[in-house]
Amino acid sequence: MKKIEKPFFISLLLSCIPILLYFMFYPLLPSQIPSSFSFSGEVTGYTSRGSYLFLTLLPFFITIVFAVAPRIDPKMQNYDKFLPFYGKFQVFMVVFMDIIIGLTMLQCIFDNVPTVSKVTPILLGCLFIFIGNYLPKTKQTFTFGIKTPWTLSSELVWYKTHRIAGYSFMFAGICSFISALLPAAGYLMLVAILLAVLIPTIMSYVYYKQENQG
Repeated sequence: MKKIEKPFFISLLLSCIPILLYFMFYPLLPSQIPSSFSFSGEVTGYTSRGSYLFLTLLPFFITIVFAVAPRIDPKMQNYDKFLPFYGKFQVFMVVFMDIIIGLTMLQCIFDNVPTVSKVTPILLGCLFIFIGNYLPKTKQTFTFGIKTPWTLSSELVWYKTHRIAGYSFMFAGICSFISALLPAAGYLMLVAILLAVLIPTIMSYVYYKQENQG
């Protein structure tokens, strides 16, 4: 398999940012920090200032998972066929988590910092459009992509499923952008995400049945 060191080291460096912010602003952080949010943007859970350190480590763990997955996948050779996208997606996910974790801390300390609920729909919109643009280029793997019994049984079903998934994910991204302008943003975003996953899953079965007719 081709080398994946460059995106790994970039992600590793980026994953240090929330950890550095945590220790830099630790004395200023409140005793309780928001740790989870509803789809309407309301805070649904808090964690202690000390425990928040574990959340700042999430980008680091994401980096490790992305580095290990291609090496343990039975179809590891297929990663070479879409490695540029895989590397970009890894970095994108780490940046996504960095922004959410960093903003959560900063909005606890400073005024006029964009709230997580305002930024999340925009970030998700970028993420889904990015994924949708590249999904049709992915190849069969056991750890990445739309993995159903039907896509894993046939390369043709995999290709057709990921082609339609590309459209559904890009549509979800557009809906996520729109939801940032609406009062009930979270619910539109939730429906769009569910459809983005549900449509390819159903169609993978349809494509499988079509391929195996007769």
